[in-house]
Amino acid sequence: MPEGPVLKAWAHRLHRQISTGKGLVKARFIFYPRCFAMGTSKKDYVTCTAEQDEGYDSAMDLVEDDRPVHGVPTHMDRERSRNKPWEYLLESRATGEFVAGVLGKVLAVAAGHHLVFINFGLEANVMRVSSEDYALLANPSQDVPGPNKNKGKAQKMRSFAIPDKFKATGSSKPGELRRLNIFLAIPCSDDTVWLFVDHVRLIRFHVFSCGIPWSAKDVQPQSKVWQHAWGDKYGLDWFGQRSYAHYQGLLDLLNQWRLKLCAQIAEGSALTSCVLDVISEDMAFFNGFGKHTAMDLLHELRMLPHMPVSQLIANDVFLIDFRTTYFVL
Repeated sequence: MPEGPVLKAWAHRLHRQISTGKGLVKARFIFYPRCFAMGTSKKDYVTCTAEQDEGYDSAMDLVEDDRPVHGVPTHMDRERSRNKPWEYLLESRATGEFVAGVLGKVLAVAAGHHLVFINFGLEANVMRVSSEDYALLANPSQDVPGPNKNKGKAQKMRSFAIPDKFKATGSSKPGELRRLNIFLAIPCSDDTVWLFVDHVRLIRFHVFSCGIPWSAKDVQPQSKVWQHAWGDKYGLDWFGQRSYAHYQGLLDLLNQWRLKLCAQIAEGSALTSCVLDVISEDMAFFNGFGKHTAMDLLHELRMLPHMPVSQLIANDVFLIDFRTTYFVL
């Protein structure tokens, strides 16, 4: 999945549009639940979750529906959203300032009262298109069943047939059906649209709806609203701001992590997890690392990725190397 540095590049693209100097860019979110994953009988898969801050009321930002036909929920969108936490997001919501930020391996975009955390899974991507191209790509007439072998699921997990205009010459056979899965569209006031797409449907969203509209100052690391939205699951971003205070915070975090694991060992835990898994999965202490960036760091340290984490925290030399190598990189 895309890790911290990749997401920061995408956020930079978003910021370039937001900071054009042509005035405030406003936007709204249009979800396409007809494209959401369904999981299997053995394993559920949830594409979207949502929560509402105590100050938010779903009636406060309702507006007259002025969305184009390709942005209006279909019967299948309604069907897939019935009694789901995100159902209220299908209604026409007021536009608001378009802002974006990154924490670790998650991209966050906000417009109006809603902040959307986006986890890109394996192959999800972001496309910036014109309003005209968006109308062609998401046209209801292009709505087709997905490629799932189970015909019942294919009818529910739908796709958009890609118009010939967007097919490179010779890239497919004449008349061949090629699909695009659009999960979220963000139409902006400058007549551009950001599309979040995923061929394998592993992208995930979490929506945090707040009582006050989001603004650029709210998506800064020091913002209390920002910290509240992320909760305790995510710690300091290792690839975030470069400052002495940030470095000191990371050193303190490393010390807390070591003390936590030492306490677990004292209680009899074997701590057999390998260093690679711990660094790439524990977002409370190693936010921003994934397997790729964790492997890069361990390579610089000349440490075996599958070394038990207990050996790392028990060896002062290893731990000192671990700290100093990261801060030199």
